[in-house]
Amino acid sequence: MIIKGRLILDVGGEIEQEYTRHLNMGQPGVGNRFIQAFLTAAAKRIERLEITKEKDGSYRDFPSVGSLKKFDLSDRKFAALSIVSGAPVANAVDSDWLEHRQALEDSGVKIHFVCGADKGRWFART
Repeated sequence: MIIKGRLILDVGGEIEQEYTRHLNMGQPGVGNRFIQAFLTAAAKRIERLEITKEKDGSYRDFPSVGSLKKFDLSDRKFAALSIVSGAPVANAVDSDWLEHRQALEDSGVKIHFVCGADKGRWFART
């Protein structure tokens, strides 16, 4: 999550691990460039905050709302960090965020839909 030119990550490194697990650091691409810029060139702009992970793998700061029971387990750390930091989660084309948008926002999670909130246009050619 980026707020005021800073990248907000968790102290435990789970978000960073997820970013790097899905990227090939030597290959071109927007995601690769993003993580490379912050982890190498702009490391001073990274702020790390604590999110508490429970023994069962859940996050203390993730909302315990019934409508979020089906929200992607691997995305819950991003939502918890949004609540703790007040920073929005930048989502490109993950439909789970759109499908649970109202419940997440009602629970204090801020979401910035980089590609807009119309799923039908995410992959449309212009």
